[in-house]
Amino acid sequence: MAVAIAVSKDHNKFMVLSVEDRNFDLYLNFWDKTTGKKTSKLLSNISQKLRVAMTLETSVDDSIVYLGGCDKLDLDNASPILSAFGFDHSMAETACIELSSKDMNNVYSVKRLEGCNTLLLSGNKVISVVEYDKI
Repeated sequence: MAVAIAVSKDHNKFMVLSVEDRNFDLYLNFWDKTTGKKTSKLLSNISQKLRVAMTLETSVDDSIVYLGGCDKLDLDNASPILSAFGFDHSMAETACIELSSKDMNNVYSVKRLEGCNTLLLSGNKVISVVEYDKI
């Protein structure tokens, strides 16, 4: 079942976050429309900390997809996590941060401000602003 989707500006790349109902396994799924190639990876196999994810957002240049979520299924005791993954078949995690506010518990929504990689993250009781800079 699809949870969230991110689409490149040219509508040729798609990343879908999906859940398998039986075990609550989360998958990242990438599809390149120009080649027709599809790739799926179990999130727990490709992320350092992210165990629950609920939202996707693309970087300004469509090279990265940001995933927001948390580090455990128990949302009341979880720590909010923001991860960045390559927006390609590798889906390599390029960055992963645990946000400092424990009141946030989980990242429910990620919104990138137009024209930059400044992200607004909404959580349980907190809104955070994060600037992503890949160096």
